[in-house]
Amino acid sequence: ISTSQEMRLYSLLFFLVSMAIFLFCRIIKEEQTKKRIFLLIFFFLFTLSSIFTQPWAISIFVVFTIYAFINSITKKSYINEINICAILLFLPTFFYYYFVYINQINLFLYPDFLGDQVNLKFISNLYFSKYFGSRIMGLIYLSILIYLIIFNKKTLFQLKNVTIYLLAIIFITYLIPIIYGFLFKPILLVRYVLFVMSPIIVLIPVLIYELRDNYKKNFLLVILVLSTLINSFTESNVKQFFDKRPIFKP
Repeated sequence: ISTSQEMRLYSLLFFLVSMAIFLFCRIIKEEQTKKRIFLLIFFFLFTLSSIFTQPWAISIFVVFTIYAFINSITKKSYINEINICAILLFLPTFFYYYFVYINQINLFLYPDFLGDQVNLKFISNLYFSKYFGSRIMGLIYLSILIYLIIFNKKTLFQLKNVTIYLLAIIFITYLIPIIYGFLFKPILLVRYVLFVMSPIIVLIPVLIYELRDNYKKNFLLVILVLSTLINSFTESNVKQFFDKRPIFKP
């Protein structure tokens, strides 16, 4: 029951983060001020809800603040709807976590072995094996993601390119608990950063779509689709339809 209740929380978080990232991408591409303000209102609500649900979701706010700063420098406009949204996100986040959340937690109640150690095994995996079902699947997705980042590196660093911000969300989401672990005690667990699957799932097809070589594009899509389908037949939720049902079950 406790596990089910916990998964409800992280399922909700995944939805909130997915919506916030979707709106963030729309805001970056939107040119009309009225439509951007409309998107910013809902982005504010979903992002603030994500941060209040899970502290590490603050990575979305950090990346949005970076975008707001770059946008202000580029357009030489420091009083605009994007900066106002960033300030409005900062105020409740700061007051809640500084005056309420920190005073309610006691670090001595958490054992030192609670979090995973940042070692070679973690760095070579980044929980991708748990995200995608197996060590092999995690390696496939992680390898393809790294390949796409390297191949598209020339187009990443653009203000209107959403991929650089998705990468920043992934990077900062891992970085925050890692730094916290070095300063205090290890606290990095897969369920705490599970919502990072949302930008990963968005980022991979976006980077594949940006490939100009149709052969490479189709080849990577075939690998992802086939490997995912094959891996599905190794999962218990699919195997149960092919295995002989025990006599004690109706």
